[in-house]
Amino acid sequence: MTDFLIKLLDLDRVAWGDPNVVFSFERPLAPWGWAGVALVVILLAFWSYRRLIGPTFGRLSLASLRSMLLVLLVVLIAGPRLVQRDERIEKDWVIVLVDRSASMTIPDVPADPSGALDTRQTRESQLRAAIDKSWPIWDEISEDRVLVWLGFDAGVYELNQPASDQPLELGDPEGRRTNLAAALDQALRRAAARPVSAVVILSDGRSIAEPSRSAIRQLQAERIPVHVVPLGSTGAMGDLAIASAQGPGVAFVDDVAPVRVDLERLGAGDITGVVRLTDSATGLVLDERRITSDESSESITLTHTPTETEALDANWIVEIIPDTPDLVVSNNRAEIPVRLVNRPLRALYIDGRPRWEARYLKNLLLRESSITSSNLLLATDRRYTQESDVEIAQLPGSVEEWAEYDAVIIGDVNPAVFTEKQLEDLREHISIRGAGLLWIAGESATPNRWWETPLADLLPFTNATGDIPASVDPVLMTPTDLAQGLGVLRLSLDTDNAWPEQLTNPDAGWSALRWSQRIRPDALKPAAETLAWFRSATDPSNASPGVMLMRFGSGRIAYIATDEIWRWRYG
Repeated sequence: MTDFLIKLLDLDRVAWGDPNVVFSFERPLAPWGWAGVALVVILLAFWSYRRLIGPTFGRLSLASLRSMLLVLLVVLIAGPRLVQRDERIEKDWVIVLVDRSASMTIPDVPADPSGALDTRQTRESQLRAAIDKSWPIWDEISEDRVLVWLGFDAGVYELNQPASDQPLELGDPEGRRTNLAAALDQALRRAAARPVSAVVILSDGRSIAEPSRSAIRQLQAERIPVHVVPLGSTGAMGDLAIASAQGPGVAFVDDVAPVRVDLERLGAGDITGVVRLTDSATGLVLDERRITSDESSESITLTHTPTETEALDANWIVEIIPDTPDLVVSNNRAEIPVRLVNRPLRALYIDGRPRWEARYLKNLLLRESSITSSNLLLATDRRYTQESDVEIAQLPGSVEEWAEYDAVIIGDVNPAVFTEKQLEDLREHISIRGAGLLWIAGESATPNRWWETPLADLLPFTNATGDIPASVDPVLMTPTDLAQGLGVLRLSLDTDNAWPEQLTNPDAGWSALRWSQRIRPDALKPAAETLAWFRSATDPSNASPGVMLMRFGSGRIAYIATDEIWRWRYG
């Protein structure tokens, strides 16, 4: 074959001997078509020489030559060519999605039929055991398919693709959330333009979102089956968790220190148990309460009265002791740092006139050995009288001077006796330094003259309805469960009946409060809680908040909507 033909036919790039080169036609005919063409050409050629005069051999030779030329012409018209085929075999993909979220660490899989709490294994252990047990099957699949191992939590990422003699490296399940929808979308995008024979999902199913509609349509259109391997307990388990635990931060020795614990019940199952308060240093149980409610959320208050023998920088532990297996053990414990103060509580009581309530409260403060008080009666002309444990020459004039007091009591005093700066400093002392503020209502000034002062935000209710009116009928005070939990409003040594029955008996005479303010329940601020209700002595169904508690920054505020507590001295 000449060089001219090689260049003409590009045979220098396509060689006959190449195994990937095949001969074909651009316009191919079926085998029966080529047979028909050959038959027609032969008949036409011999027919054309049938009547010519000459030797028979010569006519047969010319007819044969014409037949071959006509067949060659048909072959050239069909377009003979050499085709070089570049073929490769693309294996199907099998995508394996392995859940790597933190929920895989939950120990809810029974390791024995009894289902005891201490014998349960985590979902992660169940996953690894399932992969190890089925590894020969994965090896068999990888012989004719491509196995793609992907971990997922909020999204997907590649896992170490193992060799046949090496284990799969999963890493620790540390994902903050599980998003199966995003993981499935990203996995299908990774396999774009490749044949996918199956998707395998190993997960506990705790996903924040469902698969997208586009992913489902793609799976349906490409006929990709999805095989799910569920992990976790076959029976639903409940979880009892400590949502939050709030301690006093600072507590006085020989005074009741409350710790409020907010519980959450998640999932199925009626989990019961005990909430316990212990001292981490000594291991002593300070208080415990049994969980009695089956609601999704519950608040329990534990109390403890510190003694002089305890460390001043204490660390209390709140923990749940479940009666039955709990889904997540790690959320059953919380630490409460508490600083103990071994000195009397320092209080400043300011009132505007020598009313019966002011005399009664002043005498209580002076008699109480655990309190040192400064008690002032201030008039609008800035004249004052005081009868105190610690006498003071003037009202505090700076934040540092307010810091000398742990609690400030404001009675029926006109805010005009204070300067604007004094009230702003007091507000900062409460909100930032964590001091306490107690309001005692009065007919003259509190609270109606305080709405336009810097302390207006420190009132646990709003003045949306105007001035707070007085109640028409005498009222009886009834503490709430919150007061009982906090260990306040206890006027009896009987712990089961800390509120004497006489105080709720209108016939006792002295138990009825003749004057009180009627505060609408819907006027309470969102952070305010009711410690006691005032109920009409003639119509107990007619009730309004009587003692309110509210947090403001780091401090606590209480408001008492009466100045008639002095009447209880008769009891």
